[in-house]
Amino acid sequence: MLFILACAPDPAPAADGLTLEPPHITAAEVACDPQDAIWRFGVDTDAWTGNGRLIWSTDGRYIEYHDIDSVVSAPDGTSDQLELVLGVVADRAFVIPDSTTFFNCAEPGLSAVLRVLGPEGEVVTDCRGFGGDQWGEWG
Repeated sequence: MLFILACAPDPAPAADGLTLEPPHITAAEVACDPQDAIWRFGVDTDAWTGNGRLIWSTDGRYIEYHDIDSVVSAPDGTSDQLELVLGVVADRAFVIPDSTTFFNCAEPGLSAVLRVLGPEGEVVTDCRGFGGDQWGEWG
């Protein structure tokens, strides 16, 4: 289940003579393979990004942050594809940011936000969520 959160737009900076628009998510995919214990995240945007970030939790106290990196971008600045693959580990002590997670595929109450950043990598320009919309309850 996806929920949409409001995100502040990023001003359009100039880069290499291009006027770039704030990136907006055109597609987001989240998949988990319980047999191989691997999460996969894919995000497509309509402009270059400054990468992205996954933020997720089940209770609002233990929160993981993982960067989602650009893997393919259009030379003219009109699209970007971001990907993240996380292996599942059995103990929080073994979590490595951007590489592994404590959350398994059937984690009850898991809630997450995928954010994309403007080309300068500082301002959130769009986001998508999945799981329950519990962030307001967690503060």
